[in-house]
Amino acid sequence: MNLPGKLLSGLTGALMLTAIHETLRKTQPNAPRMDHLGEQSLVKILSDLNIQPPRQSSTLHNITLASDVVANTLYYSLIPTSSAKELWVRSAGLGLIAGVGALVLPKPLGLNPQESNRTPKTQALTLALYLSGAVVTALTFRILSGKGRGVIL
Repeated sequence: MNLPGKLLSGLTGALMLTAIHETLRKTQPNAPRMDHLGEQSLVKILSDLNIQPPRQSSTLHNITLASDVVANTLYYSLIPTSSAKELWVRSAGLGLIAGVGALVLPKPLGLNPQESNRTPKTQALTLALYLSGAVVTALTFRILSGKGRGVIL
C-alpha cells in the first residue's frame, strides 16, 4: 500500500489511542496521564529553546494533544506491511515498545514517572493504550488494503 494509506492507518490508530486515553483519564482514578507527560515534555522543549510555553493550561493541553496525534500517527504508520503475519508481529511489537517506552522513559527524560507508573493498574493501562492503537492501525490497514473480510490473520 502507498504512503497515504499507511498514514491513514496510523492516524486511525493514533486517534483511537487518544480517544481511549481521554476517556480513561476522565473516568478512571488510576488512568495513565500521558497528557501530563506530553505537557511536561512540551514545556521542557520550549524552555530549552527560550520560548515561553503557553500560559493557559487548555492551550498547552490542546497543543500537546495535537502533537501526540501527529507523533503517534507517524510511529504507527511504520506498522503496515503486505505480509499478514508480519503485520500482526509488527503491530504487537511496536505497540509493546511504545507502551514500555511510556513506562521507562519518563524518569531518564526528566519527566514525572508517576504519570504512567502510579499503580500496577496504571502501568497495565499504559501498555494497553499503545497496544490498542497498534492493533487498530493493523486492522485499518487490512480493511483499506481489501483484506479485511473474514479471518484477519
